Amino acid sequence: MDSYQQTVTPYSMSIPAHSRDLIYTEWTLIEPQFDPEQLRTRETVFTIDNGYLGTRGSFEEGYPQALPGTLIRGVYDDVPVIYTELANCPDWLSLVVIVNGERFRLDRGDILHYERQLDLCHGLLSRSVRWRSPPLARR
Repeated sequence: MDSYQQTVTPYSMSIPAHSRDLIYTEWTLIEPQFDPEQLRTRETVFTIDNGYLGTRGSFEEGYPQALPGTLIRGVYDDVPVIYTELANCPDWLSLVVIVNGERFRLDRGDILHYERQLDLCHGLLSRSVRWRSPPLARR
């Protein structure tokens, strides 16, 4: 690895090393493959926020057991608790993608390529996925 690249691993050691590694290169955090066991952890890591509005790094198309969330500065839960808590606002990312009549979801079909990147310098979260729909995956 060159001097600008290092591998970041979460504390959990029960997950195989190849699936828990994130790659950090200068200003970019890269998730080189999808690991469903790391879904909620990665949603937290890939959260983006501008100081007024924050959105968890959940997939736009959704995923079972995902915890999408949007927090807005100054909007609080009106539930008596020990401490004041920001309210989880409606999910504005929801998106339905249809490919050849099949709904795109990472928990169905085959993932042929996956990479997610968080550009910390520009505040940009991007994802590249190559996916085979379920009917084609069965052939």
